[in-house]
Amino acid sequence: MAWLLSKAADTLKKAQEKVDQLQDSDFVQKFAEVDFVQKARDAANQVAEAANKVSESVQAEYRRTFEELDCQIYTLRPDLVIMEYPSAETIERLAKRLNESYAQKMLIFNFSEDPYESGKFDGEVLDISMQKMEVPPLKLVVELCLTASQWLATDSGNLLVLHCRSGYGRSGLFGACFESFRTRRSPKEALQTITERLPVQLLPSQQRYLGYFHQFLEGVTPQPKRLHLSKVLLSGVPSFEAEGSVAFRPFIEVWVAGELAYSSFKGGKSDEVVWPSSYASSDSVVAFPLPSQLIVFGDVLIQVFHLYLDAKRELAMKLAFHTNFITEGLQLSKFELDAACTDERFTDDFFVDLVFEEVPKNEDSTEEEEKVQQAAAEDAAIFEKARAASVKLREEAAQQAAEAEDVQGEPEGDVEAELEAMLLRGGPAESPKEMTNGGGGTGGDEELRQALAAAAEESEQKADKPVEKVVERAPAAAQAADKSGAKSAEIDTLFSEFDAVLAGGTKGDAAKGGGYSEAPSKPAASTSKAAEKKDMFAEVDDFLKELDGGTGSGTK
Repeated sequence: MAWLLSKAADTLKKAQEKVDQLQDSDFVQKFAEVDFVQKARDAANQVAEAANKVSESVQAEYRRTFEELDCQIYTLRPDLVIMEYPSAETIERLAKRLNESYAQKMLIFNFSEDPYESGKFDGEVLDISMQKMEVPPLKLVVELCLTASQWLATDSGNLLVLHCRSGYGRSGLFGACFESFRTRRSPKEALQTITERLPVQLLPSQQRYLGYFHQFLEGVTPQPKRLHLSKVLLSGVPSFEAEGSVAFRPFIEVWVAGELAYSSFKGGKSDEVVWPSSYASSDSVVAFPLPSQLIVFGDVLIQVFHLYLDAKRELAMKLAFHTNFITEGLQLSKFELDAACTDERFTDDFFVDLVFEEVPKNEDSTEEEEKVQQAAAEDAAIFEKARAASVKLREEAAQQAAEAEDVQGEPEGDVEAELEAMLLRGGPAESPKEMTNGGGGTGGDEELRQALAAAAEESEQKADKPVEKVVERAPAAAQAADKSGAKSAEIDTLFSEFDAVLAGGTKGDAAKGGGYSEAPSKPAASTSKAAEKKDMFAEVDDFLKELDGGTGSGTK
């Protein structure tokens, strides 16, 4: 392949050099035919580029409509995919694609919290409870990693499918955790690979839990903590209402383990509603009233809403965290808060402070303390079991990677040399698809071959008679392709004739499309030389076409 492309490039280079040598002469100025080489090349490149774009568009539309059935399924690994939400419009097509190849061999994790006709899929669908958060609870992430690894280990043909409701954030988060769980990549490295294949961008809370999972893999077993949430302070006032003196009318909700533990807004009948405090843009701090015994533990979700005068609410910001990873307090900037991170109504120096106090053991009843200790022991056992399974999977992945490197053996250059030798013998080459899959071809090579073929075809249309000679010379060119020495000699002969004709030619009748002749007073000789010149150009074009055709069967 490298030899063919090099020869083709040299052919174009020599032709360009010859044109450059003649650019300043009267001969070129009076006879536009010499410009034909450059014009043909430019036209060929433009046609090839346009044809490639049309071809790529048609192929993409064909794949989307007939192969992908107009639905999105992203393959992360042969045993792991992320698909779009199976809505009423797409569930039939998604099920058809997956059922054809993975009937009774797929496990689907549904992170959307929305039910659908799961019976359409010929496999098991597991509905994941997110506890009102954008991230699965940490303990659940660990348990799902164990479940997924055990499922895939039962059969090499099994497939794990992930999906969310809108977007790919939750699926991308778990996919990164699971890939890190069974390989030596960190969760962030695994996430980077995922973002290169599908449009996913994690929320700040999801990034936070990605860090928690990394700590777990590194050997950190979080100790259970029950904390008093004593203060929530907002430093800065976002402008949710542009008119009037009130810019922000916030209230707060605190969710613990999927249950609403506290809300500062009490709705109900109009005479019973307690409206939140109002803040102007000039205020510097927002402080929420919290009950004295607000205890949080495990996975916690905090949401802050703005309340309009018509009682409509709008989410201003939210954050999720795990109390086991809290050391003292928690301070988060605007860019570490969900929703607020991309909201221009919050200034860039906005931040939130959460103030905690540990719950003394004597404040818990004996029964409550026993429950806490029992839950802590169960969580620790799950974390240790999962960490041991992860270590084993990572070692197996590293061993498989080492074995794969040993099997590959020879460098890539040897494969190209073998392909080049096959082409020189005139034997069949790989198809473009096989070459692409095997790493032996590139898109740039294919475009160059197409441009060469198009230039040759354009040149034949410009000539009057040489087309017949091209056909007559084709068998000889095909026979010459059997030996590399013959090809090299043919190149030298072609360019020798090219030089000879250009050196001995004189002016002809440009208006009539004439060419090179011995003397203008001899029409017969002029006709003969014009034909000879056109034959020479056709022979060069024929050789270019032969080079392009050599990538196929080795014959014209």
